[in-house]
Amino acid sequence: MKARKKILIPDQNAENHNPMKYLVFILLLCCFSCDPMRRIDMKNNSSGDAEITWTLKEMDSLYKSPFFLSNSKKIKFKLQPNSPFNEANMSFGSGIWTKEAIDSITNRLDSLEIKSSSGTLKMDAREMNTYLMANRKGLGKRRIIINTSDISSTENK
Repeated sequence: MKARKKILIPDQNAENHNPMKYLVFILLLCCFSCDPMRRIDMKNNSSGDAEITWTLKEMDSLYKSPFFLSNSKKIKFKLQPNSPFNEANMSFGSGIWTKEAIDSITNRLDSLEIKSSSGTLKMDAREMNTYLMANRKGLGKRRIIINTSDISSTENK
């Protein structure tokens, strides 16, 4: 008769499976894994349709602008009044919206135009830079939020 080999199966209830070790590991992973994404969030909170149009400057042929999504000089977002079609988001890599990051974007843009039932707001590069700096939100200023309600509040100033 052959001798059977014993196979050792680890005890699932062993004390070396401390859940605190896993919790600390997950927290460390979340804190040090990567920088947050820089985003521009556009939202229509009016009762009608809205459009947000970014117009690129005529630049070199390398098209280094992060807005260069197609051969078009204009990028238009048509936002409806009802969710989920009332929002559009753009990501611009990791980091936060520093003055230098916003400058690098606005240096390649000619204008930003926000149209809604409340009216139209058109900004050149200088005005756009000020507007984007003022609308940085979130932890570490990682998001820029553009609301169609900004039209009526800006026009009343």
